[in-house]
Amino acid sequence: MTLVGQLRLLLLFGVAAAAGLVMDSRARPGGSATTGVLDDPATAKHEYLRGLSLAEEGHYQASLRSLERARSYAAGVLWEFHFNIAAGLYNSTREQRSAAGHPILVCRSSIERVANMRGALEESERAESLATAPEERSMVLLARSQMLRHWGLAWDGLDLIRRARSADPRSARAAAEFDAYRVALRHPATAGPVGEPGVAVAPAHASDRP
Repeated sequence: MTLVGQLRLLLLFGVAAAAGLVMDSRARPGGSATTGVLDDPATAKHEYLRGLSLAEEGHYQASLRSLERARSYAAGVLWEFHFNIAAGLYNSTREQRSAAGHPILVCRSSIERVANMRGALEESERAESLATAPEERSMVLLARSQMLRHWGLAWDGLDLIRRARSADPRSARAAAEFDAYRVALRHPATAGPVGEPGVAVAPAHASDRP
């Protein structure tokens, strides 16, 4: 069984044990399955770009609703779409809002956070399968490494950085993160964090912009 398969099984067990049910892998924030998918290509494209804007502003759960509605436009075609869904799901596990002057997580429960992380890994795998250019595959792998590292799977994250470096040997980012993170694992008491905790969205193609 692959690493992601093992992690998916672990996360799924955690959800089932906590909730007494197996959540649909396409469940999104709010607990509902994908709804309201737009059929008109122009409208779906507009919604897709709106989702990217919301994500760039840090409104990850709101961005996911827009991206989900744009599935008819981009799903299964653009690696960036699946990458951005993965980034949104992962980032939503860290998203905060203010309530009575205190920061609270937007995800309503640990169950929802685990489900979103599981979905993020699945969407990241889809993005990797669609990415063809070396720099695209490297970007996807580095993002998945960030997700795993910040969920405590340090050595698995390092393995993904190694794969990213192999996918695009010219990537300065992959080389730098590999060297820095390897040092961090060898000297955890003194090393600082490697990489940002959040995953940035992939930009739209020039042809996708208004």
